Amino acid sequence: MAERIPPTWRDGPSRQAIIDFVRGACGEDGSAAVPVEERVAVFDNDATLWGEKPMPIQVDFILRRLAEMVAAQPELSDRQRDKPTLRLLILHDDAGREFACTAGAEEALKRAETHGWTVVSVTNDWTTVF
Repeated sequence: MAERIPPTWRDGPSRQAIIDFVRGACGEDGSAAVPVEERVAVFDNDATLWGEKPMPIQVDFILRRLAEMVAAQPELSDRQRDKPTLRLLILHDDAGREFACTAGAEEALKRAETHGWTVVSVTNDWTTVF
């Protein structure tokens, strides 16, 4: 398996845990311990982990957040919202790690500020895994 480990992955406990997990899921000897159709994660083109089943991670986050909001305000459960329930802007501002897409985002940032949206900074709020 060593020749198939992406060269961008740095050594460390997280990397080793993923390698050990994949070896166990696929079978150390190449046998399939977990059938392909039952696997819940794949490696994306850039060798990052990307959950796809049973749903994308972002959808799971949104649904869980909506459930929390309804639990806090039960009156939300029986009516159609007249405005977005989850107002979130992801600011991709991490040129050092990947790339920055902030040029042209000024209007979206102003709208986020005036409308009470949550702004998530990739630089300051995202977790680095490797």
